[in-house]
Amino acid sequence: MTPLADALLLTAAVLAAAFVGRYATRSRWRLNPVGRSLMYVMGALAAVLAQNSASVYIGTDYLGREVVRLLLYAALVLTLLGLLRTLFREQRGPLPFPDRRRAER
Repeated sequence: MTPLADALLLTAAVLAAAFVGRYATRSRWRLNPVGRSLMYVMGALAAVLAQNSASVYIGTDYLGREVVRLLLYAALVLTLLGLLRTLFREQRGPLPFPDRRRAER
């Protein structure tokens, strides 16, 4: 990877971790399914980005790397599936705002 790509990866990892920290401490994310799903996805994404950044900067030759990658990627996939399920559940009900295009017909 180029140094710019490496720096952007590290920046994304730091920003994702900052979001998780701020959201965890300053929001009431536990109170609704959307908040919980967002927290879980961002936590998994922050962990994946941190692992990828560590691999770039310290190398890929560490004990258990394949297991760590498998677990982190599985966690990300599962949390994304949960987020998608939450979206479908939330959209099952009526639209929160009237659809003006339908009213004009």
